[in-house]
Amino acid sequence: MNTRRLRPAGIGVATAAMVIVGLLSGIGAAQAATPSVMPLSSQGCNDNVCIQLSGNAGGTALVEAWARNTTFTGTMRLTGPNGVNKVKSGTWKGGKGNFANFTVSNAKAGQYCVNGTSNSSGNEGTPCETLKKG
Repeated sequence: MNTRRLRPAGIGVATAAMVIVGLLSGIGAAQAATPSVMPLSSQGCNDNVCIQLSGNAGGTALVEAWARNTTFTGTMRLTGPNGVNKVKSGTWKGGKGNFANFTVSNAKAGQYCVNGTSNSSGNEGTPCETLKKG
């Protein structure tokens, strides 16, 4: 017997999986199919540090930072509106080997920046992205 897997036209495997997970968890299909990450325009790099910003003002903002090419040991410092100042220390592996993850509750609209500083060579870069009003 010849069987075919049916998949709605125009929907990728990842989106279909999000819809299924969403339905199983009790949220609507439209909500489950909506990606929680903003478009790539909310991602940027400066020198050896990159960030991705997702969320919206008034809600929770998530910031991921990583070493772009070269591994370094040191800090990733997030700064933003209303005195946001959070620091993570570690060895940051080049090429998205690992991430410094920051969560900002009740995030304000404005510019969020992450400064990467190497313990041995100093500044690694300071990319910034803007969080817009939801």
